[in-house]
Amino acid sequence: MLMNKFGLITRVTGILRAVKKRDTINKLTKCDVLLICLDVDRGDLKFGLPYSKLLDSVHEDLTAKGYICKQFAPPLSLVVGKKAWAEPYSANRLFLATHIVGKFKNLISSIQKRSALPPDYAAHAVYKKVLEKVQPMFIVVIGASSVLCWEARKLKIPVLELLHGIGYDSVKWGWDKETVENLPTHILSLDPVSTESFSKLNEKGIKTIEIPHPWYSRFDIDAVKSDIDPKWLERPNSIPKDKKVILISLTWGYDGDHSPYDYYANILPNGMLPEELLDVIKQTRKEIFWCLRRHPVQVCSNKYDKQIDFLNAIVSECPNSEWQESTTSTINALLPLCAGHISMMSMTAYEAAAMGVKSLLLCPTLKGSRENANLFSDLERDGYAVKGDFNANYILEWVTSVEKTNPRSFNLSTQSNWEILLKELQ
Repeated sequence: MLMNKFGLITRVTGILRAVKKRDTINKLTKCDVLLICLDVDRGDLKFGLPYSKLLDSVHEDLTAKGYICKQFAPPLSLVVGKKAWAEPYSANRLFLATHIVGKFKNLISSIQKRSALPPDYAAHAVYKKVLEKVQPMFIVVIGASSVLCWEARKLKIPVLELLHGIGYDSVKWGWDKETVENLPTHILSLDPVSTESFSKLNEKGIKTIEIPHPWYSRFDIDAVKSDIDPKWLERPNSIPKDKKVILISLTWGYDGDHSPYDYYANILPNGMLPEELLDVIKQTRKEIFWCLRRHPVQVCSNKYDKQIDFLNAIVSECPNSEWQESTTSTINALLPLCAGHISMMSMTAYEAAAMGVKSLLLCPTLKGSRENANLFSDLERDGYAVKGDFNANYILEWVTSVEKTNPRSFNLSTQSNWEILLKELQ
């Protein structure tokens, strides 16, 4: 009951914060490409402003190719307008007002025994208005909602879902069972494993195209470097030069926030780290420095602020650890300093491999015949990841012996796929 009340308070607070800022939807005009993502996807900073290293990198790439690009923030987003690098347009007040009016209409309909408006009535109204104003050639989105896909398909606007992770071993989010009207028209995959998995949607008429990783492509030797924020590669001041450095990528889902994935319940009593890993941090005060990096979901939502006291307690007891700069620095600044990477099951393991950093993955669901056993199989095969146990001696032996290796290359040869797709969409 207490958790339900806390969740309700957090939700209401979020809504009030979202509608505090005036809508900018009426300022929207036509463009070639509309880009959309959630606040949580803007987990990095560019020149001090929230930035999506995936979506915004695509935005910059398309702009350089001559496309006129604009961004829209989904209803009730907080990172809108000049609060973000891309200055996404917003319609939070319109959404809330439409939602409230819809509730009243449904109340009247129930009295008159007429059919009610659909649950997503307000979201449909917002996206319909956005798409009619913008009339884009196509949409690039992270986390395409069924409402957006339905409204876009009605107007025959292609929707390109940009996968926000690497190594997907199956079709996610129930899309293999969803009706095609509620799905994107294209999947932009960033690796061969995800490409193979999502190609199962071809039977629904959904094309899966593997493209170069938009973030890592910009650091390629031949890429233009003028649009790179120098801070992306700036060494965090808190990391010493005389110790071995291990990065810990924290993940959400273990702190009572697992719904609907019940198999994550009760895996971590403290909700963040295995106690055995904490023991190793304490044992290695002289030899190893530990960078604890919060997940963007944990950074963006106030409900995770309670975890900060736990992190501060770790740093207070173990001066060979740090979490603040490790969270705000880009992964490109951190990984070159690291000898190894540990996580329950973060996709950061792929980014680590790209810089020659091996990963130890500790979530029990990754082992045997458990729910996520097939994840990271490609990294295991190539020697960039191992799946371990909650065993302090095992973890200590791994961090003591792990060393950097040759970087695992991303497939940049898929650039032609991207170019061909763009021509098809014109």
